Amino acid sequence: MNLFTVPFFASCMMFMTICFLVFVIFRYLRYIFSKKRILSKIRQSRNDENTSASGTTLSQADRKQNIMARFLGRLGTFALQDSAPSYGITRMKFLQAGIQNTNAVFIFWGVKLILAFCLAALFLLAKFRFHIILQPMNTAGIALMLALTGIYLPDLWLKNRTNRRRETLSHSFPDALDLMVVCVEAGVGLDSTFNRVAEEFGMSNRELSQEFSLVTLELRAGKSRQDAMNNLARRTGLDEIKDFAGLMIQTLKFGTSISQALRLYADTFRTNRRQKAEEMAAKIPVKLTIPTALFIFPSLLVVILGPAGIRIAQNFITSGQ
Repeated sequence: MNLFTVPFFASCMMFMTICFLVFVIFRYLRYIFSKKRILSKIRQSRNDENTSASGTTLSQADRKQNIMARFLGRLGTFALQDSAPSYGITRMKFLQAGIQNTNAVFIFWGVKLILAFCLAALFLLAKFRFHIILQPMNTAGIALMLALTGIYLPDLWLKNRTNRRRETLSHSFPDALDLMVVCVEAGVGLDSTFNRVAEEFGMSNRELSQEFSLVTLELRAGKSRQDAMNNLARRTGLDEIKDFAGLMIQTLKFGTSISQALRLYADTFRTNRRQKAEEMAAKIPVKLTIPTALFIFPSLLVVILGPAGIRIAQNFITSGQ
């Protein structure tokens, strides 16, 4: 064997070994995390069943959380005085984020006030503690910006939570739609179909299970199916579920076949998802233009023009000597 091929062969073997070890570690960590996630879902479902079956005593940590929630709720009540429209809009945002607590809006505004005050106070404290020299107008402007940042940060958190919940609902809604088609075609009633979907998705997708459970509870409480469907569309905020609710309302209104309507909507829904996926795939070459121009072309220019530049520099040096 030629001696010049030994380092190359050894480096190739080392590279393949490192890649294999990285792949094995990645697969192992992914298995561990998925297992923990499944076990946490099982424990959470069991805890929910236990708490619904029998009342539980509040621990000291729960009492402290309740005291803090009351304090923040009173601050939020002070901030939301005589502003019913703002309360209604924020309440709908919390419902779309999966938070059903009626005091959540007041706690939310209480957190806003606390963050605004704390950020501005920390800046002023740091200014006087470290003797930072600033003009009074600049100090007031920075404090005001920090206060506005503290007011806006909870909105970012709520928006992020809502988007993540919508993605979770959108991911499992086609499977729920297929299950509804199977149940309805098997002769199961519409109310029992909603209950069945809620039971089947209790482990895989708790958000979707909770929404269909709320629909079942509203129907049992005496609400009409039209109101229950409209409430489902408002709580989720998804266009797919809004279309589904409109389809169910029209089907129940005109007395057409529910199974046929669900099957047609399921086919249309999957066709739309496939078209959206094809559209996203078609946009990939356009989106790759910017990173290609920023990272690949400069590297190619260095590789192609680098030797020529070195030779030109050497010729200038030799000619100068």
